[in-house]
Amino acid sequence: MISVLAMFGVALACLVVSAALGAGICALLGWRDAGPICAPIGFAALIAFSALAIRLPGRAVTLLVLIAILALAGLLIARARGFGVGRVRGEIGVAITAVVLLLLIGAAPFAIDGHLGVLGEGVYTNDHAAQLYWTDWLQNGFGPEPSAVSFGYPTGPQSLTAALAELFGANLIDAFNGVMLAIGALTALGALSALRPLHPAPRLLAAVLVGLPYLAASYLAQSAFKETAMAMIVVCLAIVLTALGRGAPRLAVAGVIVVLAAGAVFAYSVPGLAWFVVAIPIWLVAEALFGERVSVDWRRVGGAVRSRTGLLVGAGALIVVALVVVLAGPQIASFAERIGAVQESRGRLASPVWPGEALGVWFEGDFRIVRGEVPLAYPATLLGLVVAALGAWFAFRRRDLGLLAVLAGCAAIYLGSYLFASIYVAAKALAILAPVVMLAGLLALFGPSGSMGRGPRVGRLALAAVFCVAALYSTFLALREAPVGFNERGEDLEAIAAEIEGEPVVFLGVDRFGSYRLRGTLAESPGGYFEPEVPAREQKLWQQGDPVDFDTVSPARIDRFRYAITPNGAYASTPPDNWDQIGEQGDWLLWERNGPTEPQEVLNEGGAAGRELICPPNQNGEEEADEIAAEAGSELTVEVDQPPPGLRETEGGEEADALIEKLFEGSRGATTLPLPVLANRGGWARNSPFAAPGETARSIELYPGEWDISLQYASQVPITVKVGDEVTELPPSLGGMYLTEKGGGSFWDVGRIEVDSPTGDDIRAIAKGEDDVDLGEQVRIEVTSAEPEGLAGAVGARRLTWLGAVAATQVDSTEGGERPLSLSCGAYIDHFDPPTAETTP
Repeated sequence: MISVLAMFGVALACLVVSAALGAGICALLGWRDAGPICAPIGFAALIAFSALAIRLPGRAVTLLVLIAILALAGLLIARARGFGVGRVRGEIGVAITAVVLLLLIGAAPFAIDGHLGVLGEGVYTNDHAAQLYWTDWLQNGFGPEPSAVSFGYPTGPQSLTAALAELFGANLIDAFNGVMLAIGALTALGALSALRPLHPAPRLLAAVLVGLPYLAASYLAQSAFKETAMAMIVVCLAIVLTALGRGAPRLAVAGVIVVLAAGAVFAYSVPGLAWFVVAIPIWLVAEALFGERVSVDWRRVGGAVRSRTGLLVGAGALIVVALVVVLAGPQIASFAERIGAVQESRGRLASPVWPGEALGVWFEGDFRIVRGEVPLAYPATLLGLVVAALGAWFAFRRRDLGLLAVLAGCAAIYLGSYLFASIYVAAKALAILAPVVMLAGLLALFGPSGSMGRGPRVGRLALAAVFCVAALYSTFLALREAPVGFNERGEDLEAIAAEIEGEPVVFLGVDRFGSYRLRGTLAESPGGYFEPEVPAREQKLWQQGDPVDFDTVSPARIDRFRYAITPNGAYASTPPDNWDQIGEQGDWLLWERNGPTEPQEVLNEGGAAGRELICPPNQNGEEEADEIAAEAGSELTVEVDQPPPGLRETEGGEEADALIEKLFEGSRGATTLPLPVLANRGGWARNSPFAAPGETARSIELYPGEWDISLQYASQVPITVKVGDEVTELPPSLGGMYLTEKGGGSFWDVGRIEVDSPTGDDIRAIAKGEDDVDLGEQVRIEVTSAEPEGLAGAVGARRLTWLGAVAATQVDSTEGGERPLSLSCGAYIDHFDPPTAETTP
């Protein structure tokens, strides 16, 4: 409940300070009839200011104080200039209702899943992991500066989130969720200024749909705030250009456009200016051809400049511009140089997003599903196209040329992105276009009689009813399918971080959000998407789907850390002798280093715990184990019956034969493990993912003895794993998920099983030399995913489970231990000693 209050508290605080600052800006600029659009204008100013002020001494706390001062100043300026509540009294009720509805609708994923968490974790994206880590650094300044922040990644929303989190003592996950909900409400408030001609009920409905159309809901579902913030700014640009064409104060509107452009840069970086650069010239041409010719009364401008107010405003503007250039110019320029890499990235998409999704009607919860697999795809697109065409025609007839120009500009930018950039960039362009299309279409459907000519009003309202129902249902589908990340294992990591605060720790698990969860420590990991990232050793480079363990990091690098954190699965390399387990938190183990780590080398293992050493024949063609050894690196040819996940096969051949003479020079000891039984992900009775509730199973052959069973998985619901008579409950988890190798990552403990010793009949058969005696036992492993609970089950939300590999590790086997490397052919090598100094070439 506290987290829910914090999330909504951040959202409301964001709305209040944005409205207060925006009212002051509009009043100061002399735009007295701006109305609800002041709130998103204030938000644009806030994110630009926050990005500049977050680095002041005191960081987020100082920024919070400055934001409060700005909001108070905005209220005082608005009041002094007669910009009080009385001027918008008739709009207050609709605005407040729209805000409440947008906050509640946007929070639907949390209500459906019954908990708060990271939207989109694993299933859509893990980009938000980096945003959380960067925001924590902006908030506190602890640890090294993230590389993306140092080279100029736009940090306006992140800085604002850091400050508002301080206000409520909220964690950054809840604070970000609050800001993302507020962006949808701010978009609706901006739309209300354009929807003034409508009656209250259709005006409210239209504002809600503009604030959260299908693609905006889909981007909210993946914790994407840059695109939704940019869409809000573009909607405001359309409204202020239309207002300028209808006689709004030109200097005031020009000032507002500057504020919006600043917000675009600090939310979306330099590419955010593209919508301004494209739409404004289109608007100027449209005004010249179809509207009042846009001209500037220079005498009036001179009078304003000569006035005291004009001087103050002008001086303030110059100071702001100078601050931006001095403080942010180098970073913006640096990031601009890297934009090309983003333009070429496919991001989280495997195929292009169908442009019909931007029209607001799409009957599929996952926006990435290709058109051919979506029911009623063409009728949905046709309905959206009809409404969009009506919107464009309506805008032209009413001379809403600003809206028309921005529509055309958004379409042009999408077309350019589709032709010359990646599908990832094109999808962003569609998400930014969606609210503008919705605004134009609903203005046409609900506009006053006569604004569409003499067409029948009843038919238009019937079309409006069909379209709005379909659009609302589409938004519901996107929010229903929104994955919400789980906090159980993340909170366990945070508890460990609290114990080792400020200490260097190597994270030997796979969790994209580990860098944020371990905030306050100097954490690094070789497991990808972790900043900073300690490099993995060359023979065990990490790839998607691989686990990581102690052998992933070389002794020289691991000695930089005092602590290590590993998952509790038994399938892993053994820790070096100088590392002791000192704690356990949930499914995580905490280790501490005592003294330096002895040098050791590994075979080219890939993602495996070790590797079976099958020695190649020597140059004479004889297999002589005492003449063959392994050398760390990729030269050695080895073979395994079942390649473990992520294992990259190596090549050697003649090169390996040529090493025979030198490989056994000196004495090398090897640490060996009992040969594990590894069953890769392809052997389950049902392919992953499968919908919950559901069950699947597989069997693995184990020989007599005790075995620890470990499992890779990801799931949006709890799962039950039954191994023999052993039953283990595992929590829902999406921490190791990414676009590829879903269900891979860390191995988790799912219990221990004992396989019975051979019977007397088996022993007698072996004594007789019979060949068909099989001492193994087929052990069945059953996995059951729980039925979605609460609203998730009631509304038919699709929740999935992904399964990876199963590993069985023998307990207390005589096969493991220390032995000379020269006697290890056929053994499962964990790691081995490097050559002695005397024999090193």
